[in-house]
Amino acid sequence: MAYEKLAGPSATARYGDYKSVIYYDKGKQYTKYVRKIIISGTDRVENIDKTDNSLYRQEITVFDNITELADECFNHYFIDSITLPKTLKKIGNNCFSKTAITTITLPEGLEEMGEDNFPSSLYSVNIPDSLKTIPLSNLSMSRMSSITISDTHPTYKTNKGIL
Repeated sequence: MAYEKLAGPSATARYGDYKSVIYYDKGKQYTKYVRKIIISGTDRVENIDKTDNSLYRQEITVFDNITELADECFNHYFIDSITLPKTLKKIGNNCFSKTAITTITLPEGLEEMGEDNFPSSLYSVNIPDSLKTIPLSNLSMSRMSSITISDTHPTYKTNKGIL
């Protein structure tokens, strides 16, 4: 059953119903159950309801006008994927560190990122030009195989795929 709860002083999370999704891995069919969570409002997301954080996967979309994700707001949440808004300016500490995210696209406009944000499941991340510093702890725990940085990034450069 779908429901809504506060996710911050002026942010709301709308929790959708679970849906079954069939996928294939190495020729074998599997079913997983996914729930979409839509976060809207303005300013800061502080936390989302974790009381129903069962074994089901979550797909989260954060709408425009959200500018900050507070420390640990998605930590220990079974997230498969997340879509971040172009209005996001700051990500706190440990936001995604204990999730199941494998790929994350950080939006252009993101200016600040805290420590220990990337989960060990993360394989791919893009770094926008607007993010000038990346705490090393964000890169040390993941199985990262792809870091995408534009040729015009003011701080970071890659050479044959090496940061």
